[in-house]
Amino acid sequence: MELKPLPSHLKYAYLDTEQQLPVIIANNLHREQEDKLLQVLRKHKKAIGWKLSNLPGINPSIYMHRILMEEEVKPIRQ
Repeated sequence: MELKPLPSHLKYAYLDTEQQLPVIIANNLHREQEDKLLQVLRKHKKAIGWKLSNLPGINPSIYMHRILMEEEVKPIRQ
């Protein structure tokens, strides 16, 4: 698996021993903090990577962003 280069304040850590499940974490964590973070991520790894569309029962109007504009206003990109 080829991973993209990261800024110096970030690094890759892996949730498995085969190094197939990479996550990006802060580079300045103490070893104990990193171990605890990875422990939590491993415990809940089934929830990682889900999209909101994968969560049945949640109304899309709750998580969708809309910009309310007046009808006569033409949108512009700045």
